[in-house]
Amino acid sequence: MSIPEIINNGIGITDEIRNIKSVDLLSSLINIKNILFKDGFNDKEEFGLKSSLYYALMNIADNEPCKVITCLHNCLNDSQINDRDKAFCNSILKDIDNMLERKDDVPWSLQDVKRWLKKNADLI
Repeated sequence: MSIPEIINNGIGITDEIRNIKSVDLLSSLINIKNILFKDGFNDKEEFGLKSSLYYALMNIADNEPCKVITCLHNCLNDSQINDRDKAFCNSILKDIDNMLERKDDVPWSLQDVKRWLKKNADLI
């Protein structure tokens, strides 16, 4: 089973999913994820539904990380979930964690670097 690609102005539905940023569509994306990982569903190897779904979930997590994290943890708690689905959810959770760490990272100014170098010259 696969979902036929409907083209709108040269862009397919699968490609459009990757542009979703609205948290209001989170439950719909989870429903799509559930279809994606059902036995017998055929997806493209590259740039398919899985890829578009990944980007959409990361787009939403950029503004609403807690909601996406909670939703994915709820998916992982489902006893019916298969290993491919678990790996997908865990991969996104890890990437959200990395994204949040990068957001909290404050770059040093050139003055801060110079001060640190002077203070720690003996370590270099």
